[in-house]
Amino acid sequence: MNVLELFAGIGGMSLGLERAGMTVVGQVEIDPFCRRVLSKHWPEVPRHDDVQTVLDWWYGTARPRVDIVAGGFPCQPVSQAGKGRAQKDARWLWPYMAEAVAAIGPEWVIWENVPGLRTRGLDIVQSDLAGLGYRHRVGWVTACAVD
Repeated sequence: MNVLELFAGIGGMSLGLERAGMTVVGQVEIDPFCRRVLSKHWPEVPRHDDVQTVLDWWYGTARPRVDIVAGGFPCQPVSQAGKGRAQKDARWLWPYMAEAVAAIGPEWVIWENVPGLRTRGLDIVQSDLAGLGYRHRVGWVTACAVD
């Protein structure tokens, strides 16, 4: 299965999905340091720097089929440690992930975020996914549960 990872960071989700037998075919990450880390570990994988223009980049050349769009959109807008601005925060980038999912039409969508999303936007994420025709399930896993 081919994966396009949005908000890739230093590639934690890419690494886990590859270890599960999947192939990362694209990564999107805005942070230059993180992109350098991604380049070191996935030199052959094309990457882009902005989720807001990911569709122009992805469709700007021949690309492989995408079975999974994965990503952890920024948590600062919904984090309990943040200012609680949620969708009023410029870093609320879920709509761009939803737009990519709608345009690419993968079989699967995998996303992660912080517990604050439960009360500051999970209803939006669930509604958007349902509106795109995805059945979905939300679960909570703490970091200590996976070592």
